Amino acid sequence: PTASYNKFTPAIENLFEGINAGSDSWVIKLATAVDQTAGTITEVANGNGVHLWQCDSMTVKNNKARGHRDGIYLEFTGHSTVTGNLAEKNIRYGLHFMFSNGSRYAENTFRNNGSGVAVMYSNDVRMEDNRFEHNWGSAAYGLLCKGIEDSKVRGNIFVENTVGVFQEGCRASSLKKTPLSAMVGRSRWSR
Repeated sequence: PTASYNKFTPAIENLFEGINAGSDSWVIKLATAVDQTAGTITEVANGNGVHLWQCDSMTVKNNKARGHRDGIYLEFTGHSTVTGNLAEKNIRYGLHFMFSNGSRYAENTFRNNGSGVAVMYSNDVRMEDNRFEHNWGSAAYGLLCKGIEDSKVRGNIFVENTVGVFQEGCRASSLKKTPLSAMVGRSRWSR
């Protein structure tokens, strides 16, 4: 029932952190969190565009996050959906999931970030129909999966990433409908 959710649709510019939610259910839709100082400060001096901590049943939909430490960050945030977002030119990750079980992210674009997406120590995550583009650097991945279980990666496109997909310590997870031809340019698979 959407009526019981908080709804947040702002335009936020040049703040340390864009949107920070904790211990609640929210719908974050059509927000723009932009830090114009991107590239002039370090990741320690910059917050996240959307930061969700210890939440449940969140919806992050059709937002833009640019120039933050992580564009969208979920920690201990389960049963949530991240769809239709654009995360670009973020210092570290376009999207960063940690300890966020039963969540799904789909139809997002992660472009020109330090790394595209990191999904870590989570179970039952669905990663579908996303675009990972031009996430390039000495430690950059389109998609980094570390310590995840029972998760599915399918239908994603990887274009010009240092490493297309990197998996470490993952169990009972699958990479489907992502042919090597979907790893365009210099992207590659690493395990």
